[in-house]
Amino acid sequence: MLLAGLVFAVLLPYVLLVICPSLDRLLGLQGFKIGVANTLGGGALALLGYALGVWSVAVQLNQGRGTPLPVMPTQELLTTGPFRYCRNPMTLGAVLAYLGLAIVAGTIVGAALVVCLTALLLLYLKRIEERELAERFGDAYRTYRQEVPFIIPKGRTLWAGARGWRQELLFAAPIVAFVAVLFYVWFAVLDRYFVFLYNHPMGSGFDTAPFGWVTAGRYWMSGLVAGGAVMVLYTAIVFVLGRVSRTYRAPAWWRLWIACAIPLAIAIPAIVMTVNDPVMPPANAVQITVATLAGLALALMPGQMAARRPVAGVLLIIDGLALASLLLSLILFERYPRWLARGSTGFIVLQLGLITAGIVLLLVMTVFYRWGRRTEIPSATACFIAGLDVAYLLLPLCHHLFGSGNTFVYVSDAGNFFARSVPLQIGVWLAVALIAVGITRLRTWILQGKEGER
Repeated sequence: MLLAGLVFAVLLPYVLLVICPSLDRLLGLQGFKIGVANTLGGGALALLGYALGVWSVAVQLNQGRGTPLPVMPTQELLTTGPFRYCRNPMTLGAVLAYLGLAIVAGTIVGAALVVCLTALLLLYLKRIEERELAERFGDAYRTYRQEVPFIIPKGRTLWAGARGWRQELLFAAPIVAFVAVLFYVWFAVLDRYFVFLYNHPMGSGFDTAPFGWVTAGRYWMSGLVAGGAVMVLYTAIVFVLGRVSRTYRAPAWWRLWIACAIPLAIAIPAIVMTVNDPVMPPANAVQITVATLAGLALALMPGQMAARRPVAGVLLIIDGLALASLLLSLILFERYPRWLARGSTGFIVLQLGLITAGIVLLLVMTVFYRWGRRTEIPSATACFIAGLDVAYLLLPLCHHLFGSGNTFVYVSDAGNFFARSVPLQIGVWLAVALIAVGITRLRTWILQGKEGER
């Protein structure tokens, strides 16, 4: 399963994006590069294909109790999720994804390879897999085959499925518009020398040129600032709706994220790669888009709790503040050599104070959960996500709005929130995740002891 995943998710994209363009040049083929249209159109197609493929695999694993591989097939006939619209959604997703990558690379050899792979896949599905499914599932599969298209969904079925997403689409439209306007203002309207601090003097070793590493970090940090703004506004709206109607249910965060992700994956590159000067190259556009979509996922997660259990949400925010202080203080260990060389021991004392404050706040909340009445202990995952929300969405937003002075607002340097060392950053995330697990188990153990006393 892992090997097959590496082939489809890593090897084939590498062939299409790297090897096939080289073969085009070797064969003297011109390709079909037409500028930013390749990146936007192909990227959108690839994103749609990968989303459909991941959805299909998730349904196979969770509902079908199997895998896409013939050696480990599903144990149940799948007729829900993407399999409601066509019988082979994973194949459709793969074809769209690889065709999108070929368009991004503008490679004729890659497009021809995708056509050949598609023909082979369709032949296998028709001649081998459909016979095997009919033998395994009998009349149930034959009925399903008569009612559901082979690979191209019917428009009427797609429209009926879209109606089930009405609430998500109702929220997604203003969220997408809001984020798109933010990026247009930052990259097209305002002076980038102020917003991203071009050539800002930060000392030796800090490259703040328009495409220096410090400025590149500011570019993708704008995605997290946008996520923070969405989190605050969306959480406030669903909180109000939950108070107006006790039966209100906020949309599932992942469904809303999907509804927002697809148009934003097109809109953000379209803005940052075409407006003002300098325009963003594809690498920076990808970083900005990925950061925005990751921030958006974190931003939408608190919605259901804000609508149904706002008090629990407030308590979770306090845990998030404690874990955020750890997330942002532990990365400062990489600055110790510079601080010690300058004799800046005050910064070390401040860092240790932040770590202590975070741990003390977690213990104070543990005492509260011990004595609180009818207070549900949040899971370790919920605590960790709350910490990410505060550290990487709320605080960058506050810095952008209130921490930039009265003259202008700028997007923070990524170094204020993330370590420059990737191993250190991963280590900090793992350490804080383990702290979240440990404090949750401590609270559960204390609560069980309290119940035992009764």
